[in-house]
Amino acid sequence: MRFIRYTLLLTSFLSLQLISKAQSSEMGVVLRPVLSEDTEMGLWYKYPINYTSSLRSTVIMDFGIDRETRSDTLSTNQGSVAYLIALGWQNATVLDKAKQWSLYAGFDAYWDSEFVKPQGQDYYGYFYNLGFNPLAGLSYTPYKKFRISLEVKADLNLNFQSYSAEGENYDRKFSMNSLDHFALGLGYLF
Repeated sequence: MRFIRYTLLLTSFLSLQLISKAQSSEMGVVLRPVLSEDTEMGLWYKYPINYTSSLRSTVIMDFGIDRETRSDTLSTNQGSVAYLIALGWQNATVLDKAKQWSLYAGFDAYWDSEFVKPQGQDYYGYFYNLGFNPLAGLSYTPYKKFRISLEVKADLNLNFQSYSAEGENYDRKFSMNSLDHFALGLGYLF
């Protein structure tokens, strides 16, 4: 299943790169959260408005599907399919003495959605939430067409569904996390 995910991401990345003709745009791969066992991979695109400001969009998909296996009395057939779509804005400041380094700040508004199939059940549950991510980051451009970024995001989350199971969003309509995750990005400038 990981092979399919990586192939899908690589194909999408190359397709979007060939379609887009904008100068100084940035497209890349983002890994988030960096310091976690559940690292997700996605694609991002940044479109420059002017020299310092950019519009940003991110798509992250995560497939965690297990096939049914039987071992005498044990049967598992579970999984989840999750995606996150984010749109936002960022403003960068190039450091004077080190022109390859820049600091940036901005925000993303996101839609997070997940289909979950519990073990032993024959249905998928659908869960979604909306949120807002204030962010700050540091980027380094070692070569003219390549950029490495590390960003920190907070999370303000609005949940419009009732959860009956124990978990992170159990009976919460609003949650805030001041340090939600670190994200590592590898970008190509074109």
